[in-house]
Amino acid sequence: MHIRKFLSIFLIGLVFAIAGCSSDSTSGISDEDRLPDTDNDGIVDKNDPDIDGDGIVNKDDTDDDGDGTPDATDPTPNGDGDQAPTPGLVCTSAKIKPPRNGITGRLNTVSWELLPERCEATVSRTVVVTASADKASTASTDGDGKATTESQNASLGRLTTNIILPQDCDWSGVETIAYDFSEIGNALGDVSGVATGSYTQEVLATVGKKGCNPPPIVEPDFIVGPADNELIVNADGSVTGPSKASVYTMAQSQKVSELSEPKWSTELSIAYMNIYVNGGGPGKNARINIDSKATDGIYNVGNHGADGKYSSWADLQASEYGDYSVRTNYTELNDDGIKEVIPPGGNFILRLGRTTHGGPNWTLKAYSVNQ
Repeated sequence: MHIRKFLSIFLIGLVFAIAGCSSDSTSGISDEDRLPDTDNDGIVDKNDPDIDGDGIVNKDDTDDDGDGTPDATDPTPNGDGDQAPTPGLVCTSAKIKPPRNGITGRLNTVSWELLPERCEATVSRTVVVTASADKASTASTDGDGKATTESQNASLGRLTTNIILPQDCDWSGVETIAYDFSEIGNALGDVSGVATGSYTQEVLATVGKKGCNPPPIVEPDFIVGPADNELIVNADGSVTGPSKASVYTMAQSQKVSELSEPKWSTELSIAYMNIYVNGGGPGKNARINIDSKATDGIYNVGNHGADGKYSSWADLQASEYGDYSVRTNYTELNDDGIKEVIPPGGNFILRLGRTTHGGPNWTLKAYSVNQ
């Protein structure tokens, strides 16, 4: 009984093995995979209502496949897969479609057409397209002075692949991107086409700054209040955080008269600054308050300006407090009366998101202290 059972399993497995071996092992690509997918969205053109992925459905698009040729004069307005391949007609070369002008650092789609028309891609190997840009004009050069990226692996018969355009954070304006499709020509055996440059293209790309965030306006290490994982450094270098926060600026002990005017810009929060100074001995401590919303003097000394009110930084510097020096030994008490840990250094303390000065969220967009 057991022998028959195992024999049955063996025979069933043998049938599947024979069926698998009888398939076309030279193509490795299904008929569906051979059809193009111009926008590489996983939907082949014949089933895709928007084959070039531009947000305009084919019936309303004057250039369905996005190849730059209007449908009215395009011999293949619906992509290159609207006709079935001719059995036995082997592909021997490819026509490279001009890649679209793009933005460096962004995903782009490159595509090609196999020739002669309606041929079959009998080669199953995957190919890679490269894109390079000259970096010689920038301060950042590596190796041969080129910034190069590689596309996703793509089956030769898929006719399209995605690639991230190379970039350098020092670039500005427009860069020339050189595409190399030579692997396609090599796979097809088109040696002469590769040698004569039929598989290279150059297009212009607008420089993008994706992944090129500048240094933060203020290093998060100098921001006390929110947890580290609650602080976000934005693409423009500004810093966003929730709730109350204090920005501590490190500085040497200098006289107020020698310091530049502290400046900052915030979003979603009104901010003010405290500067703790000393006049040269015990009992000579003072606190300078800077509040752009104050109506009776932006630069005040003491509680609510009890020790002096000044309309400009220059007026403050010209007063007796111009000879005061920034303190380096001050321990701050927070709103709950608990001592906050302050790294050694001068105490320019910018208050953000305080309950009496705006909402709970803030973005520090610009900051300049002790320059």
